[in-house]
Amino acid sequence: MKFRSITLLFCFSAALFITTIAEENRVKNFKIINDKAPDNSSLKSIVDSVTKGLETNDQKAIAIYNYMMFITYHRKYPREKGGVATLKVFNTYGWSLCGGLHTMESALWRELGWKWRYLGWKGHTTTEAFYDNKWHYLDVFLKFYTWKKDPNAKGGKVIASQQDILESPSLALTDIVHNKARGVSYFRDNQFKLINDEPNWMAPALLVCGDTAKGVVQGVKTKKNRGSPTSWAGINFDTGDYKSDVNLNSGMKLNLMWSKIEGAHWWFPSRKEVPQHSCNDKDYRNSPSLGPLLEPYRSVFKGKGRSYANGILSFSPIINSSLLKSVFKHENVIVNSGVLKPINADEPAFITIRFDSPYVMSKAKGTIDNVTEAEISTNNGKSFQKIMLNDFSKNIGGKYNCLLKIPVTKEVKNISIEIITQINRCSLPFLSPGENNLTVSKDASSKLGKNKMVVTYTFQIGSRRKTFDQFIESGHEVAKAHFAAWSKQKYFVRKILSESDFKNNSYQFKINIGTPKDKQPVYPRMIALTREVLSPDQKPSPLASEFKEYTLPENYELKSLPNPFHVGTQLPPIEKPKPFDKSNQKVEFSHAVSKDGKVADNHYVKEKKGENWAILLRADVSKIKSSKAVKSVVLNLPVIKGRSKAKVKIIAVILKAPFEKSKPYDFANFNSKFSHCILPPQNSGDYSPAKNFKIDITKLVKTWRSNNTSGTIYIAVSTKQDRSVDEGYTVRADFDKDATFSLDLEIFKPE
Repeated sequence: MKFRSITLLFCFSAALFITTIAEENRVKNFKIINDKAPDNSSLKSIVDSVTKGLETNDQKAIAIYNYMMFITYHRKYPREKGGVATLKVFNTYGWSLCGGLHTMESALWRELGWKWRYLGWKGHTTTEAFYDNKWHYLDVFLKFYTWKKDPNAKGGKVIASQQDILESPSLALTDIVHNKARGVSYFRDNQFKLINDEPNWMAPALLVCGDTAKGVVQGVKTKKNRGSPTSWAGINFDTGDYKSDVNLNSGMKLNLMWSKIEGAHWWFPSRKEVPQHSCNDKDYRNSPSLGPLLEPYRSVFKGKGRSYANGILSFSPIINSSLLKSVFKHENVIVNSGVLKPINADEPAFITIRFDSPYVMSKAKGTIDNVTEAEISTNNGKSFQKIMLNDFSKNIGGKYNCLLKIPVTKEVKNISIEIITQINRCSLPFLSPGENNLTVSKDASSKLGKNKMVVTYTFQIGSRRKTFDQFIESGHEVAKAHFAAWSKQKYFVRKILSESDFKNNSYQFKINIGTPKDKQPVYPRMIALTREVLSPDQKPSPLASEFKEYTLPENYELKSLPNPFHVGTQLPPIEKPKPFDKSNQKVEFSHAVSKDGKVADNHYVKEKKGENWAILLRADVSKIKSSKAVKSVVLNLPVIKGRSKAKVKIIAVILKAPFEKSKPYDFANFNSKFSHCILPPQNSGDYSPAKNFKIDITKLVKTWRSNNTSGTIYIAVSTKQDRSVDEGYTVRADFDKDATFSLDLEIFKPE
């Protein structure tokens, strides 16, 4: 009788505790920041991190402008029911159109205590910031701002307002110059060129996606004040219930990648449309701010515009006593000898797992021993619906959290759940060349006990073999990965942290990204950032054999690049006048050649299939000691005849290889870059004597000299069909071979 009473008491006690709320092993706000990257955990932390060290409000406005160009790109508006918080767009989407982009910019202005206002144009939505008792216009859709003189401001100028541009159109039409070759614009006093023999590669690139200064002037004429709302086109200032926190239970891992999984994107209400920058790579290839950050991924995205990236949130615990402390709820289950099973097989038994993500969920699947169906709640447990465990993507698409209720009817020895999230890779804490100071932190309420937190960075290091002064001379873009390469070797840095490693709930460490001593620094190509929480018997996720633990390689140095978000915050360099010598150098006329191998003593030049002719010239340029010594080089051509009905475009190209007198020449040795002049229509017979026409070949010669030490330069001259010039007429030109061909040289005097 006594034994029976004890048994009944045990059964009664088990019934009292049959459903248990657990999650003792939950790490809240598992955060990683790098002092070289923006802190995207809140709007305030973004503003604080990108404006750190800046003094004036104009400088801070430019830093936010640069950040906006990096974190977002042109595409339609992201959509969610009730609108999308600015912080959520930054972390999980990264795209919008003009009204949305300027809403997000204004939300960051509000963090600085500035006022804002929307100014609507015909077909375009803009905003302005109010600080220092003035309005200021920075357009992150058009990629445009300009300056106006102000003797009371630091540097003697301030960022102009739209009203300033309306009253003084020259602020846009004169003070901004378009570089046709690069397809972007620059401030007239701050262009991408050599200044005092140094490359001014930090010159801000404006209107990079094809818009024009003239369009800005036309736009401000239509501006209308739309007030100062905190939401526009479904994009909201306020964060609402969205949090950027990463919360992981033991056995969970969040692997955030700088690449994408095909088909794993999300765009409310479905995956029908794939997000990608509508302007391809125009936004970054000439940009000294966002360009160096993005060029490492050109090969990853095959030279196309920016798109989404993905993360994988997974739960693969060891089946031991820690498991029941990691799940959200459990009922009528027990773990014994590595097996999860029901306590009473005649009663319902389950575990409920909670998944939280700051990134929108896109796809999901799972494999669990003896389980094919489960239940899911996406409304915090208010209701559940049945799912097939092998693919429940349609149930979690567009969600940020879920509860997964797993029935336990038989023994379970393995659990693996995988949820793919969509992320904006530009929101991740990237590494920079040089020293990176990283901080891992967690919520004060999260005590690890015997568990561990793991942080793993994977990446490839890179370098550039040419300097930016060579880019200027050759016409290469600053951020199209020209002359840059990244290691085939993939590296990792891993930190396995116990509770004792944390001081005031944070842990700090360094990653020093090196550059070969004889090369130029580039940003590393980031692969992934992984967070894990391990139970006492669990090991970190294994890395593939292709990964090697990173240490600073021998003969590498810690070279760094300027803060990309501070590009444009400093005054441009002042160009100092340099003395130079003028001279005229005779050019030798050799002969004429055709593309199909014919040779003539002289011949009209023409570009037409079956009748492509060019004349060949050579000149002694031993006076030009270096590309930096060149101020200008102009080719003088004695023309006898043009075309009576149309203008003619004459081009000059530098040859890749010498020619021999009166011998055929392979047109494959013509460089693709050329300079040109335009002959006017000629209605009154031949020029007699020959008329001199000039082609400025300065850039061609500077590029040639930067790669060539020869004292002789070889040049070809021909015509180029161009409908905008010749209106579709077949054109030709004739030269007087007995007249004088020459080069006008302006060479800087040696210092």
